[in-house]
Amino acid sequence: MRHNKCSIVISQLLLLLFSSCIYQTDELSFSDVKQTTLIAPCEVKLNFEKDSIVIYGETKFIITVNSFGKRFTAATISYSGYEYTSMDSISHYTISPREQNDGKWTELSVNFYFSTGSGSIADRLKIENYAGTKTWKIKYINLEKFNYNFGHKISADSVLELFWIKPDKDFDVSQASVYNNSPSNDYVFLVSRQNKDSVFYRVTEYVGGNQYYDLYIKRASLFKMQTINYPFPKMSLEDISLDTLLVSWDKSPFKVKYRLLTDGKEIYLGRDTSVIIQQIPIKKDLDYTLEFYSPSETVYDYLHRKDYISTYHGVGKKANYGYCYIADKDIFYLSRRSNYPNLSISGLPLPEDFDTYGGTLRLLSNRSGSLKAGVNSYVNLFNSNNEQIDRLEFKYNYQIEFLTVTDNNTLGFFNGTSYVVKNYGTDTSWKEFTFKPHYNDSTRWTYIRGLTMTEDGKYVACHGDFDFILYDISDHKNAKPIYQSPYGHAIGNPLNYNELIRIAQNKLEICALPDMQVLRKCDLSQYENIILLNVDPYSHILAISSTNYIVLIDINTMQVVYKIRTTYVWDDTTRLYRKQLFTPYKQAIDLTKYLP
Repeated sequence: MRHNKCSIVISQLLLLLFSSCIYQTDELSFSDVKQTTLIAPCEVKLNFEKDSIVIYGETKFIITVNSFGKRFTAATISYSGYEYTSMDSISHYTISPREQNDGKWTELSVNFYFSTGSGSIADRLKIENYAGTKTWKIKYINLEKFNYNFGHKISADSVLELFWIKPDKDFDVSQASVYNNSPSNDYVFLVSRQNKDSVFYRVTEYVGGNQYYDLYIKRASLFKMQTINYPFPKMSLEDISLDTLLVSWDKSPFKVKYRLLTDGKEIYLGRDTSVIIQQIPIKKDLDYTLEFYSPSETVYDYLHRKDYISTYHGVGKKANYGYCYIADKDIFYLSRRSNYPNLSISGLPLPEDFDTYGGTLRLLSNRSGSLKAGVNSYVNLFNSNNEQIDRLEFKYNYQIEFLTVTDNNTLGFFNGTSYVVKNYGTDTSWKEFTFKPHYNDSTRWTYIRGLTMTEDGKYVACHGDFDFILYDISDHKNAKPIYQSPYGHAIGNPLNYNELIRIAQNKLEICALPDMQVLRKCDLSQYENIILLNVDPYSHILAISSTNYIVLIDINTMQVVYKIRTTYVWDDTTRLYRKQLFTPYKQAIDLTKYLP
């Protein structure tokens, strides 16, 4: 304990007392007075430990004078031109700083007095005292005017750091706090380190995106906001092959764990920035979601992820339109092309679209484009000049099943009970005839599974659950059954009117017309639920559908040249034109580099 020493002071009040009174007495009384030392121990304390004190607003001081048993007389406290006298050894004094003192050192001084204890008249009159002075340096800093330089940076180990500058080296950092005020968070961050006047906080849970942080100075009830918005990594998807997909994303500047999901199923979790995954080419577009987690996270769901990005991806171009391929002109026609002005197929320029009078689901054409059909719940027919020549209304959609447009400008369709053949060609000897597909064993007939007319308009192939029948309709008057078997599914060969392509007991057969002699064949027993789709007149490749695969076969060599995985079962709508595969999922998949 440090003791101060105080000098004795005799007040001038004693001299005045003696000069103003005359005593007359015959007898004087004398008493010995103990000699008083000129200095005495004392102690003055403030409720602050340092002699140089920084204040940030109205501040209460407690001044304690310890006279070590001597009677305390008074204390005079002075600050910035103001004085206050206290008669107590413990004084309470409040400083309300002025703006003119902002940033300047001023003095707080205490002049104090206590008895000498000599027993003299002056001592008893409290005018003989020890006196002392104690001073402190006081500096006021206006916290509202101080620029805290509240900011952020990325640390060397890839963690977001928030920082601010203390208004004074002695500022108590516990009087400030930093917290996240974003709606989904309510974190208060602890001081991680200090560097000279800078105070740092590590925000390990930040992995990107828009977040708001507040610096709160308690003594001043002051808020400083910092907006952090590092963009999330961009995700890209690239088809390495039709069944292999590369998913990659930019590396985050922060420590992040990535979680990749497809349609809600996790396929990757880690810190790499790319992953190669297997995909099914013929499938609806999948949602690819990349989630971001802090490195310390152990639970991975939407409640614990920090944020995410998402996109859809599917193989090929979008093909949400009606289309047809004009083989003789090597061009495509589209319905409502105005909705797809930048679309090109196989690098070919497209002619102007033509109005198909409604939301066309399908667009069919013969080889020359002389007869085209726009199909919805009705059928609009167009000639080579894209002029409407007929409109067929149907009560039910099933009445336009198995629609066929032939090279001799005839239209064939099943109206629910009969097969109808209509003539739009130059032969004026007939317009239309119908027939009902039938079987000798009618009890076995359950449902018609397929009806198709050959491209020259001479034959109709029909198959049901148990039977296959080939009809000759070349006279346009009667449908003559010329071939029947207990199995089969057939389409005409657009490359050769004298051939029929059919499936018989898991064998692909190219048969001569009309005798059905097998010319070429190949085994397809490894495939299930086979459906014939079409022959691409450009590549001479036949497309068939099976469980899990679209299989492509060269009809000249009868070799499988390619197969593509699919999830679509009983697919009878996929078509191959000019090495472009059009699927039920509205895809146009370019197979040019995969086909001979």
